[in-house]
This record gives sequence, C-alpha cells and structure tokens, in this order.
Amino acid sequence: MIGKEYLLQILNKYLFLALALVIFPNLLTAEAIVNVEDSRKEGQVGFFTNVSVAFNGTRGNVHNNFYSINLRLDNNSGEMESFLIMQKSQRKRNKALMADSSFVHGRLIFKNESKYSTEVFIQQGKNPFRR
Repeated sequence: MIGKEYLLQILNKYLFLALALVIFPNLLTAEAIVNVEDSRKEGQVGFFTNVSVAFNGTRGNVHNNFYSINLRLDNNSGEMESFLIMQKSQRKRNKALMADSSFVHGRLIFKNESKYSTEVFIQQGKNPFRR
C-alpha cells in the first residue's frame, strides 16, 4: 500500500509544475504562427521601424537556450504602402537543436481610389517542427 506521505509528495510535485507553467508560460515549447494581416499599418503615412531581441536560458540538470530576433520595416506614402518582416528563432536543449524557425515576408501595395488595390508579396518560412 502506498503511504500518505508519498502521495502528498507526488501531488506537491505536480502542483508545483502546474503553478510554474502558469507563472512562466514561456517554458512551454510551442511556436507561434505569424499573422501578417494584423501587422499592417494601413492609413499611417511615414517610415516605421520595430526591432526586438529576446534571450532566455536555464541551467541545472537540463540546459535550455532560446533566442529570437524580429525586425519590421514599414514605408507608407499616399500612393503606396510597403513593409518587410524578418524573424529568426532557435531553441536548444543540452546543446541539441530542438527548434529552428525563420520567416521573411515582404509586401508592396499600390493604393488607388477603388475598393480593390493591387498587392505583390514574397514570403519564405522555415517550419520549426521539421529538422
């Protein structure tokens, strides 16, 4: 028969793990899908830049490393809108590559008076779930 103290130890371990995942959701290893349509700066005129860099790591019995670099450039005028998005991220566990993803999306929009505008885009993505 399993002792009461042993059952409490197991329960505490799983309770601690669940609490840690709620407090530190970046411990989960899911990769986001990029939604380019939400990133548009329609109606705003000018040049806009956004750069973000993230580093994360843990040490102990398991060594985890994660980095992410994002760059966004927008150039909008009255006649044309254009933007370029570049993203790169990599996740390693004990020096073994677990996920490596990259994404590049460039778009050129020719605005006109009708409700339809001509758009040209190019996109390249690397699937983080395939090595």
